[in-house]
Amino acid sequence: MDTWLGDVNMWKWKGLWLGPKGPTGKPRLYEQFMLNVAHNGFGDMIIPVQTSASVGLRYLMQLTSAGRGKMPRPSVTYVDAAHEYPETYDEITQAWQLLAPGGFLVGDDYQPGWPGVVRSVQEFIAGTRVAHPTSYACAWAAQRREFGSLRMIDFTRPG
Repeated sequence: MDTWLGDVNMWKWKGLWLGPKGPTGKPRLYEQFMLNVAHNGFGDMIIPVQTSASVGLRYLMQLTSAGRGKMPRPSVTYVDAAHEYPETYDEITQAWQLLAPGGFLVGDDYQPGWPGVVRSVQEFIAGTRVAHPTSYACAWAAQRREFGSLRMIDFTRPG
C-alpha cells in the first residue's frame, strides 16, 4: 500500500524522484510501480492498495481479526512509508501488531539521510526489545549505484 504521491523529500527533490507529471498534475509513481510489477512478473502476487500506510494497516487489522472468512495475518510485512517521525514509528508499530507470530517486519531507508526513519526504528527497537535489530535481510549491491545504500532491516516477531 502506498499513496504513490511522494514523501517530503521526494517533493523537495522533485526533479529526481517525481519525474514527469500526469494530466492531473500528480506524480506518475503509481504508473511506474505497476510497470515494474508487470515487467517482473508479479502481477498475480501484488494487490496495490492506493492509501496511506496507517489507513491500509488499520484495514488489514480489521480483515485479519474479523470473524467469518478471517484473513490470516501476514508472515512478512514491508514498511516503506512516511519517512517522517512520528508517522514512521506509528506505521512500524501498526505493522508489528498485524504481523503473524514468527513473521518478519522489514523496511528500508534506515540511514542518516532519513533521520525520521532512524529515530522511529530506534524507538521501536527500544520499546519491543527485538532480537538482532540491525541484521540485514538483504543488501542489493547492484542497486546501490542508483539508490545509495538500499537495505532491508530484519525484525523477527517472536513466535
